[in-house]
Amino acid sequence: MASTGVSTVGHMSLPRLTKSNYDNWCIQMRALLGAQEVWEVVEDGYQEHADTTALTGANARLLRENRKKDKTALYIIYQAVDESSFEKIAGATSSHEAWNTLEKAYKGADRVKKVRLQTLRGEFEALKMKETEGVSEYMTRVQTVVNQLKRNGEPLAEVRVIEKVLRSLTSEFENVVCAIEESKDLNEMIIDELSGSLEAHEQRKKKKKQEVLEEALQAKLTLKEEDRPAAIEVVIEVAVEVVAVVEVVEVADSKTIEMRRSNKARLAMVEVEEEEEKSEASAVFKKFKVLVEKLNGNYIKALRSDRGGEYISKEFEYFCEEHGIRRFLTAPYSPQQNGVAERKNRTILDMVRSMLKSKNMPKEFWAEAVQCAVYLQNRCPTASLENMTPQEAWCGVKPAVSHLKVFGSVAYAHILDQRSTKLDDKSKKLIFIGYDERSKAYKLIDPATNKIHISRDVQVNEEGVWCWNSMKEK
Repeated sequence: MASTGVSTVGHMSLPRLTKSNYDNWCIQMRALLGAQEVWEVVEDGYQEHADTTALTGANARLLRENRKKDKTALYIIYQAVDESSFEKIAGATSSHEAWNTLEKAYKGADRVKKVRLQTLRGEFEALKMKETEGVSEYMTRVQTVVNQLKRNGEPLAEVRVIEKVLRSLTSEFENVVCAIEESKDLNEMIIDELSGSLEAHEQRKKKKKQEVLEEALQAKLTLKEEDRPAAIEVVIEVAVEVVAVVEVVEVADSKTIEMRRSNKARLAMVEVEEEEEKSEASAVFKKFKVLVEKLNGNYIKALRSDRGGEYISKEFEYFCEEHGIRRFLTAPYSPQQNGVAERKNRTILDMVRSMLKSKNMPKEFWAEAVQCAVYLQNRCPTASLENMTPQEAWCGVKPAVSHLKVFGSVAYAHILDQRSTKLDDKSKKLIFIGYDERSKAYKLIDPATNKIHISRDVQVNEEGVWCWNSMKEK
């Protein structure tokens, strides 16, 4: 009779059959009975002879061996079931009979099997990843249903399971699903490979969320409202020239009527359009006005500029009057009256010239150099602010600088596994030309094809210089 403790045969523990684990128990028992060399007797039975005296010596020995195997298997089955299951097979005279009795009791007749198979098919089609569920948990749930279908005689191709998983993932996996479908042959892919790719994507998402959370907590601890400047001075740079000189001299709080004077955080914003005409400055300023007011929550109160035709046109004057923006114009041929913007223009040009010359970069990359120079200046200390950079004064968060690299350096961008085979190179040699404005990534260019690449996984050789004449690294 079955014991209430852990059953063992020799030094091996036996799986215990319960009301809910027959499928798994059946797989484990097949392996165990096979290891004991008695599974064939359990599966096929053996022929019993009523009169053993007529058997020859060889047949008699075979019958005795089969009887011994049958009793060994029957004893193992007795030890591997609980009390209720033991009562079902207590009257069995052979291991084959006991095994079939348990199969009918837990899996039912053919008609019951068909009903169970239909239920499992419905569960498979209804599978869908939950928002709070991880990739590992969901893949385990899918694999459980797939295994149950196969045990009940339902052939299920690997590609069908992979397609089902890709269709049923949450929306945050949409990008990686598209990448897998475009770069991989699903017919040659295995479920373990898919699971690994999805788990890697999940880990990257979790790491990114953790970094954002840590930055937010750090900002909450360090930012004090009184430390932020009352007024912010901004320089906008536009069009064919590096700077079409426009200086916002005061950004007024929406609750304050009179203009206030204080030290200002001079944050540079650049928008380079190579084919832009100066006459388009009005349209660019309108976009700029919407941007800064949305970001900062304040309103532009006054504007200082030179007497360029693009700034004294009737259209631009009307726009400023309509939005209550006071205008300050310099005297003719007196750039010193607009010294902040003019000095910013010269500083940027000096930086651009040095950046291009230091790495022997062609002049065609002046626009990228301007954007990179402005990006760096906004994250550097300034005399007008104490213990604060312009970027921090503008957004209230201390900017990170660990990611900064030398402009024009040779860089090696990681090639994603989805876009390469096992024997392909794992990185590509490119040139670093700045920081992407819309993502947390580096902007790189392929000197051979002049194609721009955006990548976050980059190793930069800041000592390396690319020879643009011979198209190879010095």
